[in-house]
Amino acid sequence: MVEEQSYEMVEENGQTIMKKVVKQRIHNRSLYFLTHEEAKKLKDTALTFGTDRANQYYAIISLGINVGLRRKEIANLNIKQVNLKDKYIQLGIDTKTRESRIIPIQDDLKKTLIMLIGTRTDGYVILHKSRKDSKRSYSEVQINNIVAQIGKRADIKPKGGIYNSDGKFLEGMKNINPHLLRHSWAKFCQLAGIEKNITRVMGGWKNNKMLDEIYGTPSMETMLEEGGKKMNW
Repeated sequence: MVEEQSYEMVEENGQTIMKKVVKQRIHNRSLYFLTHEEAKKLKDTALTFGTDRANQYYAIISLGINVGLRRKEIANLNIKQVNLKDKYIQLGIDTKTRESRIIPIQDDLKKTLIMLIGTRTDGYVILHKSRKDSKRSYSEVQINNIVAQIGKRADIKPKGGIYNSDGKFLEGMKNINPHLLRHSWAKFCQLAGIEKNITRVMGGWKNNKMLDEIYGTPSMETMLEEGGKKMNW
């Protein structure tokens, strides 16, 4: 749990004063992860959009959930950073860590990238389809909106969101976003047995602070599996 501080005008002893109010609320968004089933559903749902957008949307989700890229890195990914032959993305020296980042890509993402890149040898991997200037990429805000749109169509609500009985959003994380995809990727790396330091370098984290939190928090899948096996008293 984390504390959220705010100020409210309250009546005390016949006077109106401003008083600090501390509310306990759900933990920060970094502790919520998608399950493998939800990740697959997001990718499958991305392919249900129109022909011009399906491959782009699939790549955006996959670059977050299977490669762990930040939204800025997804938007600015250049063809020269993608090695389709050896199946990896190389982002060069990270501005935060000063370390070179190389992240493997899977076969399904490779096929999608091949379709998006075509015969081009330079420029953005994901081009903005609705712009006359085909050299333009999506903005970070647009990447956010696309991921949220896919999440809504897939009917996946973040575990960090609180809704009332009518399904109305109250507080917390409202939509699926690139940040959640990236942190879910880190959790999947842990579940696959990848060492924390390797995940840190691939993900471009400066230190292990965030990964200590991610690796130290059990996923929904782990809790259900372990609890299902052992809670038989």
